[in-house]
Amino acid sequence: MREAGLLPHADPEALLAWYDRHARVMPWRVAPEARRAGV
Repeated sequence: MREAGLLPHADPEALLAWYDRHARVMPWRVAPEARRAGV
């Protein structure tokens, strides 16, 4: 059984890319496309 907590070698860029790929439209969240455009 795996211990709860952070992965020892988590890649922040990979995690952010995963969140961008799985982003949901939410009124309070800047969409990945808008963030890349500088919003």
